Amino acid sequence: MHKLTRLTLFAFLIVIAGNSIGKNIKKKHTVNIKDVRKTQQPAPDVANHKHHDVEVYRTNKNESSYTVSFYIKSNDSVKYYEIRYGTNNDMDKATYNWVDDTLVAVRLFSSDSQVEKKLKASGSRSGTKMWVDE
Repeated sequence: MHKLTRLTLFAFLIVIAGNSIGKNIKKKHTVNIKDVRKTQQPAPDVANHKHHDVEVYRTNKNESSYTVSFYIKSNDSVKYYEIRYGTNNDMDKATYNWVDDTLVAVRLFSSDSQVEKKLKASGSRSGTKMWVDE
């Protein structure tokens, strides 16, 4: 194969691979918020979760709050992280997308009203961080 053709093919494959990786990270997912106020939030189970899994719970910790549990692969194993956002607003759905490998954007909302809250969370060896859009 001609050298220029090989370089062109190689560059094309890199662009295709980069686009497919970016689409997987930026893909938006919708989940139901699991109401565990009368029971208990399930314990983290990293054995049954994979990189970038996200779960959202309505809990009674610190009065009424929402817990976002997320899983990130680090050093060949999946790690569990969580954030909590306290509010008395009733929200039953959440959308999320991964902004990058360790940062997830989450939108909690009510399917019956205009109530919503946007959060961002990251997890790393140094801990968990949360940002709330006001």
